[in-house]
Amino acid sequence: MDDIAAIADVHCRTWKEAYKNIVHDSYLKKLEPKYEEVRSRMENPDRKFFVMVPPSSDGNPVGAFIEAGKSRNVGFADAQIHSIYILPRYQKQGVGKALMDKAWDLFAERVYRTAFVSVLSANASAVEFYKKMGGQLNGHDRVVIEGISYLTDTYFWHI
Repeated sequence: MDDIAAIADVHCRTWKEAYKNIVHDSYLKKLEPKYEEVRSRMENPDRKFFVMVPPSSDGNPVGAFIEAGKSRNVGFADAQIHSIYILPRYQKQGVGKALMDKAWDLFAERVYRTAFVSVLSANASAVEFYKKMGGQLNGHDRVVIEGISYLTDTYFWHI
């Protein structure tokens, strides 16, 4: 399976598992892998994907990825963790730190000095992870998913 399919699959499966009881079930039930969206994002020269997709016993992709690069809000920070998804069964095994290390290397290579990530506030596992990675809570915002508003936290780093 190519990286595009693996990334789209891991993204979809992670949402369905990690956001259960956080995001409304009606959204999660109809969520499908978005291959063309991933392809488009991979073609953006301001971003880079790092993928960990070990083969599973049933032949389906499992694993994790991070999408990092130039910030969409350059006035706020130079760099951004655009997305990081790790299937729950692979969390708390050092995979997230390894992916974040790849992002920090990319940021150093591109001479970025600050970085941020936004996360749904109710995703306690992700919030704990970003704090453990040294992220400082910088504020809150809201994101609307299918008409429902969810609180987000923004974590900030000086690199």
